[in-house]
Amino acid sequence: MSLIGGACSRRARSEGDPISKPSIARSTATMSTATTLSRVTGFVRMWATAFALGATALASSYNVANNIPNMIFELVAGGILSSLFIPTFLEIREQRDEEDAWKFASHVFNLSVLALGAVALFGVLMPQVFIWTQTFRLPAGEAEQIRGTAEFFFRFFAIQIVFYGGGMVMQGLLNAQRRYVWTALGPVFNNLVVIATMFAVAYIGATTTTGLVVLAVGTTLGVFVMFAVMVPDLRRGGIRYTPELGLSDPAIRRMLWLAVPTVIYTVTNLVAVSFRNASAFAVAENGPSVLMYAWTFYQLPYGILAVALATAVFTELSEAAGRKDTHAFGEHLISGLRTTG
Repeated sequence: MSLIGGACSRRARSEGDPISKPSIARSTATMSTATTLSRVTGFVRMWATAFALGATALASSYNVANNIPNMIFELVAGGILSSLFIPTFLEIREQRDEEDAWKFASHVFNLSVLALGAVALFGVLMPQVFIWTQTFRLPAGEAEQIRGTAEFFFRFFAIQIVFYGGGMVMQGLLNAQRRYVWTALGPVFNNLVVIATMFAVAYIGATTTTGLVVLAVGTTLGVFVMFAVMVPDLRRGGIRYTPELGLSDPAIRRMLWLAVPTVIYTVTNLVAVSFRNASAFAVAENGPSVLMYAWTFYQLPYGILAVALATAVFTELSEAAGRKDTHAFGEHLISGLRTTG
């Protein structure tokens, strides 16, 4: 892209296009609708899980093992990608050009998949290390069976860590382009796959070897599908992939440095969750599964309204910050606050 072309494209973006750029209210409404569908299918998923597994030690082993990939992803890359990737991508796009922004996105994607892939491989080979962090308060008489089942599940679930990392980059790119529908609908497809899996497990028998394998594979397949459905929309948005790590990219180094406070917060949160699960096991072998069912209800209002609004507002604030447009930044912030009221 020429300097003149880059300047023109930045000027066009800074002036704004009310037709091509949806408002915060419309973006929030779109995501809230999709998120409501996600939450509805999420409740059906919870019911199907309770139908297939109940509130049992098996359900606790499954839920703990299935939650660890999310925790590891958040520790290694989640905070960085969710809070810093979009602002940095939009800043590069506004201050340089599209080509540099897409190169940066490729570097982040490649580094995320590589780092998380290494962690996932370690999880497959040494699942007991991860499972212990959630079960260290288990009574001695129950520890062997519950940990053994959880370790079996985690050997399958560890690959989810890679899907979360690559999928988060794709989701960020779609959000940066105001393409919110498929990022919000992804969890719906995940829920549908897991619902089908749970009914299959209930038919086969949850405690049989075949049932355990179907449960492990089906749950991991759901996470893969959740992010795979975003690929066609990303291609329509004009993806430009570069197979480079970009270790010398100053934007990567800057993003990692800015991530230090986020990592500290994530570590403290994960420690709290580990103690929560371990303490739940100390009370009863089905403690974590009971917590999971209750947490699903607790998250409903936040998931439908707050997440959708925060995603839309964050994208607009990030672009305004990238342009150093304090007036637009203030307008978007006020608009978001008014919407919450």
